[in-house]
Amino acid sequence: MITITGLLLIPLSLFFLLLPWSWALVFLVPLVVLSDAAVLMAGSTGLYPYHFFALLLIGRFIFEILVLKRPLSRMVGAYALPLFLFALAALVTYIVAVAVFQGEVYVMPGSAKFRLSQMQPFSPVRQNINQFFYLFVNTATILVLATVIAVSDFERISRVVDKAILTAIGFAIFVCVWQMVNFYAGVPFPNDFFHSDAFTDASGQRLPSGVLRTNGPFPEPSAAGRFFGAAILYCWQRFRFRLDPLSIIMTFSCLAILGLTTSTTAYFGIALFFLVMIRDFVFGMSGIVPIRLRLNVGVLVSIVISATAIFGIFIFVAANLEVISEILTHAVFEKSDSNSFEQRSGADLLAIEILRTTWGLGVGLGSHRPNSYLMALLSNTGVIGTLLFAIFVFLLVRPQIRRHASGASASLARERIVPLQWMLLGTFVTLSFSGPDPHQPQPWLLCGLLLGLIVSWRRSLKETRPTERTYVPAGGFTGAPAASVGR
Repeated sequence: MITITGLLLIPLSLFFLLLPWSWALVFLVPLVVLSDAAVLMAGSTGLYPYHFFALLLIGRFIFEILVLKRPLSRMVGAYALPLFLFALAALVTYIVAVAVFQGEVYVMPGSAKFRLSQMQPFSPVRQNINQFFYLFVNTATILVLATVIAVSDFERISRVVDKAILTAIGFAIFVCVWQMVNFYAGVPFPNDFFHSDAFTDASGQRLPSGVLRTNGPFPEPSAAGRFFGAAILYCWQRFRFRLDPLSIIMTFSCLAILGLTTSTTAYFGIALFFLVMIRDFVFGMSGIVPIRLRLNVGVLVSIVISATAIFGIFIFVAANLEVISEILTHAVFEKSDSNSFEQRSGADLLAIEILRTTWGLGVGLGSHRPNSYLMALLSNTGVIGTLLFAIFVFLLVRPQIRRHASGASASLARERIVPLQWMLLGTFVTLSFSGPDPHQPQPWLLCGLLLGLIVSWRRSLKETRPTERTYVPAGGFTGAPAASVGR
């Protein structure tokens, strides 16, 4: 069945599928925000807008390889080798678990929603099929995005990636503000469009005082906290390199939304942001990114915006001390006494028990749903699968540019790659705090974008014949020398 979301996004997806890859990329990235919507529903299973469009892009990519002879990149394959091995390990783990541990280990499937009373002996369930489907789509999407970006001109494609990410963050901020205006002023809000998954209820939660726990297009406030906890790191790192008003405006906007979600995950994200900011002032500003204060219009505007925002925060806190005290009590000080904390902690402890009982092998994707992304990887894919995935992520977030490297190429690479690395790091840190679903698209999307940019930049350093051009079919970017294709 096509949902109300699908009625709009399916035609748009087909339209952007026919446009150049740059437009397709700008359309794909914001779809990650619609994590509580479905374009198609089959029984209790919905297909996310992101995965629907990703499947279309995978089909287009295969067509271009077979018919239009699209060039590939061996360097992308080399970086992605741990990811391939992770997918293989996940499959082997599930087969062995079914053969050896079926009925011998207790798990908590996703349908239990962290209720410890619904633990059950491990056996194959529908969630296993769902998770392997998402694993295939997410892995294939990484390869598609990375390859398309890798064979493109670095300066040009990195601008496209930056615009796509800013569009996604801006879209999420807009929807959250729209929801708040709807709640407090009665302005119509298309809740059914943003939350078209028929098996969720994300109409907006309230505190006892009547304060809205903002979640915008996300399934729950903690999901909004995870997204903005990573987005604020991207905006802040972008500001470090550019000193532009847009970056600082989006940084304070993300900070405000994090506070308004009133979720423990969001406050963890705020704490992480301040730790990173302190680290940058103490070490980063004078080392990795030597910033010299240049009093141009952008810097002056940024200073005025920052001062105004800080002053506004103090005024708001002073005027709402009672409400803020209630929020902190609910989300932080008394969180450990809540039923939610007890249930989620129990699910994580059960994941550790699964890991011990299966000798570190795990029980297969989709078999157990703990509260933490790390616990989900360990209990479902085992120690080997988790290590392989960690190696893949490490290859992407490790420093790609020498600390003291100089020149226009190194400066541009830092400006475009480092913020994305911090966003990916922030995503995994917040997911490890609270984020049980390995299939959620945000970390996979960021991995694909980052892998493509790294390979594209490394290829640009190896160019020896800049006057030659590479043929990239069906609207792809041009500008990569033929000699570097496939490196």
